[in-house]
Amino acid sequence: MLRGRHQAAATARAQTTTDLENFRTQWNLEIASRYPGRPSNTRPPLAPGQTTIITALNGGLAVRPPRPGPLPKPRSLPILPIQRQMAGGRQERSVIALFESVHAQRPAQLDDEGELLEARPRNQYSREAKLQAIQYAKYTWVQTTTGSLLPISKYQAARNLGITPIMLKNWIGNEAVILNSAKGSRRTYYRRTAKYPEVEKRLYTLFEDARHLGRNITHRWFLRHAKALYRELYPERCMQDPMTRRWTYLEMKWSNAWFQGFRRRFNISLRCKTKRAQKSPEELRPTIQNWLQFNRRNTVVLEGSDCGKLRSPEVEATRIGRFLPCHVINMDQSPLAFELTTTGRTYAKKGDHTVFLRSGPSGWEKRNCTLMIAVSADVFTAY
Repeated sequence: MLRGRHQAAATARAQTTTDLENFRTQWNLEIASRYPGRPSNTRPPLAPGQTTIITALNGGLAVRPPRPGPLPKPRSLPILPIQRQMAGGRQERSVIALFESVHAQRPAQLDDEGELLEARPRNQYSREAKLQAIQYAKYTWVQTTTGSLLPISKYQAARNLGITPIMLKNWIGNEAVILNSAKGSRRTYYRRTAKYPEVEKRLYTLFEDARHLGRNITHRWFLRHAKALYRELYPERCMQDPMTRRWTYLEMKWSNAWFQGFRRRFNISLRCKTKRAQKSPEELRPTIQNWLQFNRRNTVVLEGSDCGKLRSPEVEATRIGRFLPCHVINMDQSPLAFELTTTGRTYAKKGDHTVFLRSGPSGWEKRNCTLMIAVSADVFTAY
């Protein structure tokens, strides 16, 4: 009898499941008839023991996540840590030892008594040394007498490293610039690029050609040729006054800041002339000797010469010693150089061992044409 009850319960459960499936199918068909555009969820009933992707994954879709790409390469630039570093630790000792080694490369000069002869020259610190100094100043903590922890001050950090507080402050402010600079570099300042690089490139070509010929290059030479190139390349940005015929340049002022930047970008400096002829005293000996001989011949009275003989009483009354007034002449000279425009300085490339200028014959930079005005002491025309 108990067995019959179990069979009846199993039959009832199977009938209930079948009724539910039939009701679900009818409901879906009714929904599909009411809303024709809606997709139907009707599906055939599953066989006993059969499952689908949705039922196996608890209603979720089995979508494989995309494969991760290659990891980014680590930057070669060091990233400063954020953890604390206590004063007196190994990190502080290593940083101080690094700066002491840099300072020891240029020791100060002392005399016999141990006094400083001259001030210590300025040191150049590498990029890595600056980054370690920044790390030391930002992340080092000191313990006070009361036991509390405080960050190290910029003055104390600069004093421990042997640098000035202003230098350390500038390094901390320019941390991004120092971090992005090249390895081992010592100068990390920002260089401004040229606004019109084509004009400066052509100007530098003209400068090299002129210096190859030994021409004297001045500031006005650069401005004159730069303006001509600007008018040639950018005529729409230039205007000329029809009355004064003066040019106005838009977006370009030709200031001294531009000129200094152009010189720095192309490594040009103001140099002194080096190829100059020098005459030794032995070369001037014949000239001095000829002048002394000429002066002696014209001042000494020789035997048989009419120089110094008595003449008319009027003339003899005006004699000054052994010379007549017509032989006493006051004169003044005004020098006038053969090379008026040569100043001995020109713009040339930095590092050139020889800076020459095209000029006349050797020694003409020291020679002058002389304007001489002579006034005789008498009323007679002696010459």
